[in-house]
Amino acid sequence: MRTKLLVFSFFALGLACLMSSFNTAAESCSVTVTTTIDGAVVAEALVGISATADDRDESVYIFEEETLSNGKITFKDLAAGTYYLDAFISVNEIDYWAESTVSVSAGNADVTMKLVEADY
Repeated sequence: MRTKLLVFSFFALGLACLMSSFNTAAESCSVTVTTTIDGAVVAEALVGISATADDRDESVYIFEEETLSNGKITFKDLAAGTYYLDAFISVNEIDYWAESTVSVSAGNADVTMKLVEADY
């Protein structure tokens, strides 16, 4: 009897772990950001993604990456929710930046961030 109970327990635990991995994969979201200046894509812009607006304002990021040569960066393995973005680049000693908010509930959300000259 103990052997059957032990085998059943391991089976149930394995099934629970398997179902958990399916649920995590199904709920995983991503955000793809494209950065532009005057309509042209911008490579190497630094983009940060935060869980709250306060975190963004304090430069506390979940992820922070530079855009690729096509002006895009994808942040993967995010939970569904609202995220706060900012982007920055300096070109010829001129600083450009943008802020944005995006909500994602499933799959991928696409955001284009139009960087403007910083007004310090």
